[in-house]
Amino acid sequence: MIDAYYRNGQLFLAELLKRKDDDKYFGMDEVEEILKDLAIDDNFIKQNLREPAKEFIGEITIGDKTSERDILKAFKGKGFPISSRSYNAGITPTFFKTSKGECSYCGNKDEVLNHVSYIFPFFRKIDSITPDNNKLKLCKKCAFTLYSGMAYLYQKGAELLFFFDSYNFKSLKKINHFFKKEADLLDPSNKNRIRKFDRYPTYHPYDTIFIIFFEFVKRLHQKNLLPELEEVSNEVRLLMSYGSGQIYHYYVLEGNLINKLTRFFRTLMEKGKEFKSEQNNIPMEDLILSRFFLNLRINKGKFEEDTRLRNLFVEYIIKNEKINFEIINEIIMGRIKDKTKPHVPPYYKTFITTFLEVFGLSEEKDMFERLNGLGYSLGNRMKGTNLESYIWEVFRARGAEELYNVLVELQLKLKDSMDLRPLKEHEDEWRKVKAIIVNGMANALYGGGKSE
Repeated sequence: MIDAYYRNGQLFLAELLKRKDDDKYFGMDEVEEILKDLAIDDNFIKQNLREPAKEFIGEITIGDKTSERDILKAFKGKGFPISSRSYNAGITPTFFKTSKGECSYCGNKDEVLNHVSYIFPFFRKIDSITPDNNKLKLCKKCAFTLYSGMAYLYQKGAELLFFFDSYNFKSLKKINHFFKKEADLLDPSNKNRIRKFDRYPTYHPYDTIFIIFFEFVKRLHQKNLLPELEEVSNEVRLLMSYGSGQIYHYYVLEGNLINKLTRFFRTLMEKGKEFKSEQNNIPMEDLILSRFFLNLRINKGKFEEDTRLRNLFVEYIIKNEKINFEIINEIIMGRIKDKTKPHVPPYYKTFITTFLEVFGLSEEKDMFERLNGLGYSLGNRMKGTNLESYIWEVFRARGAEELYNVLVELQLKLKDSMDLRPLKEHEDEWRKVKAIIVNGMANALYGGGKSE
C-alpha cells in the first residue's frame, strides 16, 4: 500500500512543479522526467508544506497563511490521530527533527525523521508500546512525497479512506482527474470528502464504496466520458481503508474488477430505459440500482443494523465477483416476515442476470435461470391458494435430501409435476439452490406481477 500512496505523492509533486513553473517543464509529461532533478530539501518543504493540505482539505479551510496548528486541527477532523504535543509544535518540526538512520522506504542511510499519521495514514502503530525498530523512519524525500499523497486521498464519513493507484502515471492522472474534476463527487467546501448522496444513504464501508463508484460511473456516463474511463480501468486499482483508532481493515479493488463494475453499472443504466414507464420521478440511470439496492434491508430499528446484510451482500460481490443468493434470501424472507413492502427488491432478476452476464459467469447464469424459473413457476401455482405459506417449509429445509422431499410434497399438494432435475445436478450446493428457488417463489407470490 505504501508504494501506491507514494506514487500518488509523486504525481502531485510533478503537477505542482509544472503549475509553478510551466516554462521550465514545458513539454514534459512523464512524472519521472519532471521529478528527476528535484531536491526535496528544507527550503522546498517550507515553501510547499501547505500545498498537499490544500488539495486534501480545500483552499476554503487551508490558505497560504493558515497556521500549522490549524492545519493539524483540520487533519484531526479528517480522522488522523494528532497528539496534543504535535499541536503545539506544528508540522515543520516533523520534517526537520531528524537523526542519522536508514530510511524504511528507500533504504538510504541519511537523516531520517519519525513517521506521523499525516505522512502515511495507513501505518497504524501505538507509539507508547511499539519498539523503536518497528516504527517507520523516513528520509525527507520519502516523507514529503508520502505526505503529498494526501492530495489524491478521498474520504467518506469518518472512517472510510480510499485512493487510486496505477503503475502507469498517465492512467493514474486520468482517473484522479475524472474523480476530482469531472464527476462532481466532492464536497466543494471540504475538497476530498465525498459529498452526500441523498438517493443512496449508506453506513457500512462496502455498500458505501459500491455507491461511490456507481455515482462516479454514472456522472462520467452523463458526460460521455465513460469510454475513456473504460480504456484505463484495467490499469487502475482502488485501495480502501476503514476503521478507527488502531483497528483498521484494508482491501484492494483490482483493475479487472474496476473494469467489470464499470461495465456492469453502464449496462444497468442502459437497461433502465426499458422500464421508462416505471420511472416514478427516478432518473433512468438510477432506476434499476436504486430500487433494488434501497430495498436490500430489513427493519431492525437502527439504520446500521438494517443495512448490515446489504453490506455483506456487496462485500461478497467485491471480494468474490459472485452473487451470494443466501444473503439476498435472508433479506427477502426477513422483509416477508416483517411485512416490509416490497417484499422482493424490484428488478431482482434484472440485477442478477446483468451481473452474471457482465462478469462472464455463463454457467452460473444458466443455473440461476433454471432454478429461478422453477421457483417462479411454483410460486405462481401457489399464489391465491392456501399453500402460499408453504414457502416457509421450503425455506426451513436443511440438506439436499430434505429440500428435494419438501418440493416433491409441494408438487403433490399442487397436483402438478415439475422438473426437479436441477436440484440433483447441484445438490452439493443445496443452500444456494434453495435460496434461488425460494427467491423465485417469493418473486411470484409477492413481486410486481412479473418475473423481474
